[in-house]
Amino acid sequence: MELIEEINNEGISFDEWEVYNRWIKYFSNLRPEWGRDGLCYQAHPTPDGENPWFPGHGKHKILPTVQKICAVCPVREKCFESNWDDEYGVWGGSGEKQRRDWKEAKVTLEEAKVLLAEYLEDLVKEVD
Repeated sequence: MELIEEINNEGISFDEWEVYNRWIKYFSNLRPEWGRDGLCYQAHPTPDGENPWFPGHGKHKILPTVQKICAVCPVREKCFESNWDDEYGVWGGSGEKQRRDWKEAKVTLEEAKVLLAEYLEDLVKEVD
């Protein structure tokens, strides 16, 4: 795997380790079988080598671009439902803050699915 081969004998910084851990979690064998059909699974990292579905603190400018990809993903709904409780990352087109805000507002998963679908539909329309 090219990602692991890039690590040299000098070690890696904490930030690099965090990125690698996210990649490992994301692409590990723990990923559900349907996840391999996800567009994110087939995507390449950003030029800085980070996973755009886990942008990290202060790097949310890429979020709308990622959400547009999620909007047309064949497993978007499964992804969102399966990761509703995940604190980090973009899942099914939902950002960390969106999920947190919905939960604080006591929005149910079913209500959130409708809100997310409407949001993504509007986001994609902005491009057209």
